[in-house]
Amino acid sequence: MALSDPNSPTDSQQPSEAGQQWDKAVEEAIRLFESHPDFLRVQVRMRERMAEAERSSPADARYYGTVARLQYVLTRFDLRAEAFGALVSDIQWQNAFMVMLESFERVAWEEQTGWPIEVLRPASAQADADFEAIHAKVQEWTQKSYKRLVSSGDETTRTDAGPAAPEHEESASSFESVKGERKAERKKLRDDYKAECKRSGVSVTDEMIAEAASRRWHSRANIQKWLACDPKYDGDPDRLIRKVFRDKPHLPNPHPTEPQQ
Repeated sequence: MALSDPNSPTDSQQPSEAGQQWDKAVEEAIRLFESHPDFLRVQVRMRERMAEAERSSPADARYYGTVARLQYVLTRFDLRAEAFGALVSDIQWQNAFMVMLESFERVAWEEQTGWPIEVLRPASAQADADFEAIHAKVQEWTQKSYKRLVSSGDETTRTDAGPAAPEHEESASSFESVKGERKAERKKLRDDYKAECKRSGVSVTDEMIAEAASRRWHSRANIQKWLACDPKYDGDPDRLIRKVFRDKPHLPNPHPTEPQQ
């Protein structure tokens, strides 16, 4: 990483005006979100989940620049984006959300490095990779929000138009129904396993399940994303998690069937 030159015109002149415009844009976006009747509720929930993420983060997450720190920072980004994204209902809110995502990106970089992006910019392969991982979250949540907005608009159009395009309505309804069933099925597997362990005198957390599923996982976030049917947790991740519920490694007499990955 390299410090930017505070005496260069780019850093000392242009950003002052641009920075003011940016701050104004963020302030306006925040005011819009604060006007939403559900803003306080989602903020409370977001902060509760952030506190949970902090408690469950590994010790290395306390140190700037570490891999564990980056995963913790990305989790915080997701929690912020999820909370604000849930309030988006039209293009005005979408535009405000995109401003907030860029502000989350700046916050995440400072959380990862200890410095704002204007002062400390990536100047190494690892720093570039960290920044790209953070920036990818902006793109990911922008796309998610647009898709959600389009889906919401399609529903409104179908409602206004009466019985038009019934096959689309049935398709969307079927998709949501299937996704809901998958979430319920996964939650039941997790809850049943925890209950079985508790009956044997063992208190099992999502973090413990994640660590049993893969040596690369050390956070409850892995299980939470699986429960939410994150596409990244289909395939092999799904198999690894289900293997924990099948082998029951936290019980006195586990039944391993294949090595952990």
